[in-house]
Amino acid sequence: MNIVRPKTFLTYIIPTFDGKAKVILKCFPQQKWETVGVSYDKGGIELHRNNVCLIIPKSDFENNWKVVE
Repeated sequence: MNIVRPKTFLTYIIPTFDGKAKVILKCFPQQKWETVGVSYDKGGIELHRNNVCLIIPKSDFENNWKVVE
């Protein structure tokens, strides 16, 4: 498990299953997230912070996130 941070301010917009609403997740460079591992079935990296789990593509992780610890 590694501690990572966004390199810059990032916004992820995730639609709900029925498409009637969306969740906007804002990630600031000060925030520390934990990488749980590679989610092969989803094709990305699994990040956790507080009670939020976010799976992002590996290319997005490599371009926009940095390992700090």
